[in-house]
Amino acid sequence: MSGPLSRCANSPTPDAWEPEATTIAKARRVGEDAIGACGWCPVRAECLEREMRAGVLGTDRDQRIRAGFTGGELRQMRALWLAGTSVLDLLWPIDEDGPTRGGARGSGA
Repeated sequence: MSGPLSRCANSPTPDAWEPEATTIAKARRVGEDAIGACGWCPVRAECLEREMRAGVLGTDRDQRIRAGFTGGELRQMRALWLAGTSVLDLLWPIDEDGPTRGGARGSGA
């Protein structure tokens, strides 16, 4: 998400959000700086909402970092979002393996 408040738009290394990776695990390793920046971004929830509404297009090989998640993670999360999980519940908690199913306020998966 670009805009005056977004961390990615103001980054000195904009390519960090486009890691050269074809798997979620590699994208998380290569894109760790971008993922960390997203964690502190004031518009992270809006970014994730935009990605969910856009349909998270792309292929399994597309591992762009958006809202602190890889393309593959976003595609997995979209099913939860379509089933009614809120963006805020998708954001928390997050562990090193990606989004925790069920959300922070949920009962778990």
